[in-house]
Amino acid sequence: MNYAAITAISFGGGALAAQIPWDGVTGDSGYEVDYEESLQGAGILEDTGQDIVIAHSLRPLLFFGFYRIHQLPAAGWRIYQNSLDWLTDGASPGETRVVLFTYDGDPDPDTGQDDSVAAYAYLTDAGYDVTIFAQAEIDRMDVEAYDEYDLAIYSNSYPRSAAAVMEAGIPFMTIATGMTDEIEVGTGVGTLHQHQNSHFVRNNAHPITDGYDLGALQFEESMWTDATEAARYGVSLVNTDARDGGFMVHGTANLFYSGLDEPDEMGNGAVSGMMPQEVALESRTSAVMS
Repeated sequence: MNYAAITAISFGGGALAAQIPWDGVTGDSGYEVDYEESLQGAGILEDTGQDIVIAHSLRPLLFFGFYRIHQLPAAGWRIYQNSLDWLTDGASPGETRVVLFTYDGDPDPDTGQDDSVAAYAYLTDAGYDVTIFAQAEIDRMDVEAYDEYDLAIYSNSYPRSAAAVMEAGIPFMTIATGMTDEIEVGTGVGTLHQHQNSHFVRNNAHPITDGYDLGALQFEESMWTDATEAARYGVSLVNTDARDGGFMVHGTANLFYSGLDEPDEMGNGAVSGMMPQEVALESRTSAVMS
């Protein structure tokens, strides 16, 4: 596929770093994209630097920032399933062997962590052949171990090494912003940590967002959401709407302000520390205010 590297398109104060496929040619990414639609999806809507769903332009690699899986509403699960279909090139769930890394690796509703239970239940109910491990196991698995699987999913917000799964070359999805630089779709730096239900479809010329209108994407319920900034081969599909809510990152410390109506149980709505673990933030102050 021929690409035009667009390294710094300024639009509404935003900067875009992306690679846009030309002329609707189908290449290694496996989907047809019209250039005008791609440019519209990637350039006309404002780049907030808070990208929630980012796809690799050449390989089946994905960042999925709706990280509290058990809070996904119906609209969120549709995007999750679209992501699975894209990653596996539409393979039947019954023919897809998935290795799933979660916080505790426990799918038991009585003892497991909520997100572990929800991710495992969704995948198995859909018919996928799932093997579940605690998140630390991704650091211990060697390249050859991935021969047993068709898809790897890292479903924990604490980042681990993706080196082995990247070398193995199988499709991979992570919800950890800190792994996005390693899978070549983002900066690896968190730019959003917020409980919200209002999002933005920034690019609908991709199978994951095909059929969605460009612009506002409203979830039925709010959920915890993380974001980073798309970089290298990353194509931002869903991000935040710069006109909705507010978010500020402290210029030198791991502090942020999230513009919610009222403070919640994790301290958002006031300046607070990044939770549950601190994230190394960029040394700049960024603000998106309504």
